[in-house]
Amino acid sequence: MLFEFKAEFVQNRDDYFERICANKKVLHIGACDAPYTLKKHEQGLLLHEKLNRVCSEIIGVDIDDKAICIMEGLGYKDIVRFDMNRINELDFVPDVIVFGETIEHLMNTEVALTNIKKIMSENCKLLISTPNAFYLNNFFHALKNQENAHEDHKHYFTPQTLKQLLEANRLHAEKVIFTFLNRESESFKNKMVKRLTRHFPMLAETLVFQCKLQ
Repeated sequence: MLFEFKAEFVQNRDDYFERICANKKVLHIGACDAPYTLKKHEQGLLLHEKLNRVCSEIIGVDIDDKAICIMEGLGYKDIVRFDMNRINELDFVPDVIVFGETIEHLMNTEVALTNIKKIMSENCKLLISTPNAFYLNNFFHALKNQENAHEDHKHYFTPQTLKQLLEANRLHAEKVIFTFLNRESESFKNKMVKRLTRHFPMLAETLVFQCKLQ
Protein backbone atom coordinates (compact mmCIF):
# COMPACT_ATOMS: atom_id res chain seq x y z
CA MET A 1 0.00 0.00 0.00
CA LEU A 2 1.28 3.46 -0.90
CA PHE A 3 1.01 6.40 1.51
CA GLU A 4 1.43 9.99 0.38
CA PHE A 5 2.80 12.78 2.55
CA LYS A 6 2.58 16.50 2.17
CA ALA A 7 6.33 16.93 2.07
CA GLU A 8 7.13 20.17 3.89
CA PHE A 9 10.85 20.98 3.91
CA VAL A 10 12.56 23.13 6.55
CA GLN A 11 16.25 23.95 6.27
CA ASN A 12 17.17 23.31 9.92
CA ARG A 13 15.45 21.45 12.76
CA ASP A 14 16.42 23.94 15.48
CA ASP A 15 14.99 26.90 13.58
CA TYR A 16 11.62 25.14 13.44
CA PHE A 17 11.73 24.23 17.12
CA GLU A 18 12.57 27.79 18.08
CA ARG A 19 9.67 29.11 16.04
CA ILE A 20 7.14 26.77 17.67
CA CYS A 21 8.53 27.33 21.19
CA ALA A 22 8.72 31.14 21.02
CA ASN A 23 6.98 32.73 24.03
CA LYS A 24 5.73 29.32 25.22
CA LYS A 25 6.20 27.19 28.35
CA VAL A 26 8.46 24.35 27.22
CA LEU A 27 9.32 20.94 28.64
CA HIS A 28 12.55 19.71 27.06
CA ILE A 29 13.10 15.96 27.41
CA GLY A 30 16.73 14.86 27.06
CA ALA A 31 17.81 18.47 27.52
CA CYS A 32 21.54 17.86 27.97
CA ASP A 33 22.26 16.21 24.60
CA ALA A 34 24.59 13.79 26.41
CA PRO A 35 27.28 12.73 25.74
CA TYR A 36 27.91 15.74 23.45
CA THR A 37 26.85 18.48 25.90
CA LEU A 38 30.07 20.46 26.12
CA LYS A 39 30.99 19.99 22.47
CA LYS A 40 27.60 21.26 21.31
CA HIS A 41 27.81 24.21 23.70
CA GLU A 42 31.22 25.16 22.31
CA GLN A 43 29.86 24.94 18.76
CA GLY A 44 26.72 26.94 19.58
CA LEU A 45 24.55 23.93 18.75
CA LEU A 46 23.06 23.07 22.13
CA LEU A 47 19.29 23.04 21.60
CA HIS A 48 18.46 23.82 25.24
CA GLU A 49 20.45 27.05 25.03
CA LYS A 50 18.55 28.06 21.90
CA LEU A 51 15.16 27.30 23.44
CA ASN A 52 16.09 29.32 26.54
CA ARG A 53 16.48 32.41 24.39
CA VAL A 54 12.99 32.26 22.89
CA CYS A 55 10.57 30.55 25.29
CA SER A 56 8.77 32.24 28.19
CA GLU A 57 9.63 29.42 30.63
CA ILE A 58 11.47 26.13 30.31
CA ILE A 59 12.25 23.00 32.30
CA GLY A 60 14.67 20.42 30.98
CA VAL A 61 14.73 16.82 32.18
CA ASP A 62 17.56 14.34 31.81
CA ILE A 63 19.00 11.30 33.62
CA ASP A 64 22.68 11.85 32.82
CA ASP A 65 24.22 13.21 36.05
CA LYS A 66 27.51 14.20 34.43
CA ALA A 67 25.78 16.16 31.68
CA ILE A 68 23.47 17.87 34.17
CA CYS A 69 26.53 19.00 36.14
CA ILE A 70 28.05 20.41 32.95
CA MET A 71 24.85 22.34 32.23
CA GLU A 72 24.79 23.67 35.80
CA GLY A 73 28.40 24.78 35.35
CA LEU A 74 27.33 26.68 32.25
CA GLY A 75 24.75 28.53 34.35
CA TYR A 76 21.61 26.53 33.58
CA LYS A 77 19.53 25.89 36.70
CA ASP A 78 16.40 24.80 34.83
CA ILE A 79 17.40 21.16 34.26
CA VAL A 80 16.34 18.46 36.72
CA ARG A 81 17.19 14.78 36.98
CA PHE A 82 13.90 13.09 36.25
CA ASP A 83 12.95 9.64 35.04
CA MET A 84 10.51 9.74 32.13
CA ASN A 85 8.47 7.00 33.80
CA ARG A 86 7.55 9.55 36.48
CA ILE A 87 7.10 12.54 34.19
CA ASN A 88 3.50 13.04 35.35
CA GLU A 89 4.87 13.90 38.81
CA LEU A 90 6.59 16.99 37.39
CA ASP A 91 4.94 20.17 38.69
CA PHE A 92 4.84 21.90 35.31
CA VAL A 93 2.15 22.36 32.65
CA PRO A 94 3.87 22.85 29.27
CA ASP A 95 2.55 24.46 26.11
CA VAL A 96 5.14 22.54 24.09
CA ILE A 97 7.06 19.32 24.80
CA VAL A 98 10.31 18.90 22.86
CA PHE A 99 11.28 15.24 22.43
CA GLY A 100 14.23 15.52 20.07
CA GLU A 101 16.46 12.70 18.82
CA THR A 102 15.43 10.44 21.71
CA ILE A 103 12.68 8.04 20.63
CA GLU A 104 15.10 6.05 18.46
CA HIS A 105 17.16 5.21 21.59
CA LEU A 106 14.29 3.70 23.58
CA MET A 107 13.53 0.03 24.12
CA ASN A 108 9.82 0.64 24.76
CA THR A 109 8.35 3.52 22.78
CA GLU A 110 4.79 2.81 23.93
CA VAL A 111 5.70 3.32 27.59
CA ALA A 112 7.52 6.56 26.76
CA LEU A 113 4.62 8.00 24.77
CA THR A 114 2.10 6.90 27.39
CA ASN A 115 4.05 8.75 30.08
CA ILE A 116 4.45 11.88 27.95
CA LYS A 117 0.70 11.99 27.33
CA LYS A 118 0.10 12.16 31.09
CA ILE A 119 1.54 15.66 31.18
CA MET A 120 -0.05 16.90 27.95
CA SER A 121 -3.06 19.19 28.04
CA GLU A 122 -5.56 19.38 25.19
CA ASN A 123 -3.69 22.26 23.56
CA CYS A 124 -0.15 21.05 24.25
CA LYS A 125 2.06 20.41 21.23
CA LEU A 126 4.51 17.50 21.20
CA LEU A 127 7.52 17.93 18.89
CA ILE A 128 9.24 14.64 18.05
CA SER A 129 12.34 14.52 15.89
CA THR A 130 14.22 11.41 14.81
CA PRO A 131 16.53 10.22 12.01
CA ASN A 132 14.74 9.49 8.75
CA ALA A 133 15.25 5.94 7.45
CA PHE A 134 14.86 7.33 3.90
CA TYR A 135 17.77 9.78 4.28
CA LEU A 136 19.58 9.95 0.93
CA ASN A 137 23.02 9.36 2.46
CA ASN A 138 21.78 6.03 3.89
CA PHE A 139 21.37 4.72 0.35
CA PHE A 140 24.84 5.94 -0.66
CA HIS A 141 26.31 3.97 2.25
CA ALA A 142 24.21 0.92 1.40
CA LEU A 143 25.73 0.84 -2.10
CA LYS A 144 29.06 0.24 -0.34
CA ASN A 145 27.60 -2.38 2.04
CA GLN A 146 27.85 0.09 4.92
CA GLU A 147 25.50 1.63 7.45
CA ASN A 148 26.18 4.90 9.25
CA ALA A 149 24.34 4.53 12.57
CA HIS A 150 24.58 5.71 16.16
CA GLU A 151 25.80 2.87 18.37
CA ASP A 152 22.86 3.30 20.78
CA HIS A 153 19.97 3.52 18.28
CA LYS A 154 17.28 0.85 18.66
CA HIS A 155 14.91 1.94 15.85
CA TYR A 156 14.72 3.56 12.45
CA PHE A 157 11.51 5.29 11.40
CA THR A 158 10.02 6.13 8.05
CA PRO A 159 7.35 8.85 7.96
CA GLN A 160 4.56 6.28 7.79
CA THR A 161 5.85 3.93 10.50
CA LEU A 162 6.25 6.85 12.92
CA LYS A 163 2.79 8.13 12.03
CA GLN A 164 1.31 4.67 12.70
CA LEU A 165 3.16 4.40 16.02
CA LEU A 166 1.79 7.77 17.13
CA GLU A 167 -1.76 7.00 16.03
CA ALA A 168 -1.66 3.64 17.82
CA ASN A 169 -0.79 5.63 20.94
CA ARG A 170 -3.61 8.11 20.33
CA LEU A 171 -1.43 10.99 19.19
CA HIS A 172 -2.41 12.95 16.09
CA ALA A 173 0.28 14.30 13.77
CA GLU A 174 -0.76 17.86 12.90
CA LYS A 175 2.26 18.43 10.73
CA VAL A 176 5.18 16.44 9.27
CA ILE A 177 8.45 18.24 8.55
CA PHE A 178 11.46 16.95 6.64
CA THR A 179 14.63 18.71 7.72
CA PHE A 180 18.30 18.54 8.75
CA LEU A 181 20.11 18.81 12.06
CA ASN A 182 22.09 21.99 12.65
CA ARG A 183 25.87 21.69 12.28
CA GLU A 184 28.87 23.94 12.83
CA SER A 185 30.10 23.28 9.30
CA GLU A 186 29.14 21.03 6.38
CA SER A 187 31.05 19.18 3.70
CA PHE A 188 30.47 20.02 0.06
CA LYS A 189 28.76 16.64 -0.34
CA ASN A 190 26.29 17.35 2.46
CA LYS A 191 25.54 20.79 1.06
CA MET A 192 24.69 19.18 -2.28
CA VAL A 193 22.51 16.56 -0.57
CA LYS A 194 20.64 19.29 1.29
CA ARG A 195 20.15 21.23 -1.94
CA LEU A 196 18.82 18.13 -3.71
CA THR A 197 16.40 17.25 -0.93
CA ARG A 198 14.71 20.62 -1.25
CA HIS A 199 13.11 19.05 -4.34
CA PHE A 200 12.72 15.57 -2.76
CA PRO A 201 11.99 16.33 0.94
CA MET A 202 11.33 12.72 1.96
CA LEU A 203 15.05 12.05 1.43
CA ALA A 204 16.04 14.57 4.12
CA GLU A 205 18.03 13.59 7.20
CA THR A 206 15.48 14.17 9.95
CA LEU A 207 11.76 13.73 10.57
CA VAL A 208 9.85 16.16 12.76
CA PHE A 209 6.28 15.33 13.83
CA GLN A 210 4.21 18.02 15.49
CA CYS A 211 1.55 16.19 17.50
CA LYS A 212 -1.37 16.74 19.81
CA LEU A 213 -3.62 14.43 21.81
CA GLN A 214 -6.20 12.59 19.70
